[in-house]
Amino acid sequence: CVAVLKHKIAREVPRIREDFAAESKEESEYVTNNRHSSLTKENAPRTSMNHALWRCDKGHVWTRTIQARVRPGAPGCPNCSSLSGALQLQCVAVLKHKIAREVPRIREDFAAESKEESEYVTNNRHSSLTKENAPRTSMNHALWRCDKGHVWTRTIQARVRPGAPGCPNCSSLSGALQLQCVAVLKH
Repeated sequence: CVAVLKHKIAREVPRIREDFAAESKEESEYVTNNRHSSLTKENAPRTSMNHALWRCDKGHVWTRTIQARVRPGAPGCPNCSSLSGALQLQCVAVLKHKIAREVPRIREDFAAESKEESEYVTNNRHSSLTKENAPRTSMNHALWRCDKGHVWTRTIQARVRPGAPGCPNCSSLSGALQLQCVAVLKH
């Protein structure tokens, strides 16, 4: 944490340019103009909804609330964090679309690893983001494939958050939700 900011509402937090240099005059001015009057990184509670300016080991700088940054499983640096493990295996391709209505629909019988899938990926793939370098916070949609071969689209951010649903064809109620469900209605 570089500094606790005075802002609690995201739209009030001044934007940081992508080329914002860590430990620069620009960062110093940003901190001076936006620093909280009494909260510091030493005394801010973990539950604080105040935004803070964060810097990773590679020098990337970003803002996030303290509470969102310190919770278990919280994403780290948006520039360094990328898909890993099973999620990277399930990601077929990062798409160029950020708005759901712009994502071309996939037919129910869309065959995994087919010519149709290959054409879909070719026509909709992002020009520079890949499953290896896409940040976990990306709002870009991606094409996903489960172990059973089902294919679907969802934003990367929605897919990687804790408790996010997996394959819509394989997912079913489990645990506490199953206990709370009285019946599935036919209507």
